[in-house]
Amino acid sequence: MLFKHFVVDINFDNMMITLIRPESFEYHGEGAEVAWKPMGFGPWCIPATLDLADGRKISLPLLMDLGYNDQLQLWSGKENNISPPEKALPAGLGRNIQGIPTSGYVGRLPQIDIGGYEIKNLLAAYVSPEDSKQATTEAMIGLGLLSRFNLIFDCSRQRLIIAPNSRFDDAFDYDMSGLSTRKSPDGFLAIVRVYDNSPASDAGLMMGDTVISINGRPAIDFDSFELDSLLQQEGKTIKLIARRDGREWEVSLILRKLI
Repeated sequence: MLFKHFVVDINFDNMMITLIRPESFEYHGEGAEVAWKPMGFGPWCIPATLDLADGRKISLPLLMDLGYNDQLQLWSGKENNISPPEKALPAGLGRNIQGIPTSGYVGRLPQIDIGGYEIKNLLAAYVSPEDSKQATTEAMIGLGLLSRFNLIFDCSRQRLIIAPNSRFDDAFDYDMSGLSTRKSPDGFLAIVRVYDNSPASDAGLMMGDTVISINGRPAIDFDSFELDSLLQQEGKTIKLIARRDGREWEVSLILRKLI
């Protein structure tokens, strides 16, 4: 890869990437140095310690993926037999490297320790055992957690330097509407899941309904990042136009934490 020839400084505070020649790089900051090394099949990983919901504390390598937008993904049924916590929500978890949809749960992880920094009550995706069979690792860290640090990748010295940035103490929020949607061929958002005891279920929305607009804007105009951010604001009222069997009606959802 191109970056292996440089020290790569990724600063999420100012959204800047700086490439530095390894021979001229010296670090004088207050961040922590973490061992960063390749796994046997190519990708690079860092060590971490996880406090699980069942009371266990385990140490394991985290596969790093800056293209994965969530915080942490854990594969169930592997060596440490990691299971989702009791209050986890069922969820579609995207697609694996073969493009096959994966399913599982999203739940709270009590704590993870990386380089001496403790991150508490974060969200983790727990891949179901059936979809974990082809996984070669137990854990993957994504941009949702990594972006809370400013990062320096120093490939020549096999180290990652991490320093908490301005987002480090932000809460880890999840969807508060109770809706799971996907873009439909007709240019709207199709509801593919409605969680029980949620604002969406209280409003009578059902799987198979279509969302036409959100707060007066066409629903299809929202990209996934904007929609996620909108639906993670506790106490906010969201107005939807929904459609079922050709009938349209307005729905108001008052967002509340579900997990």
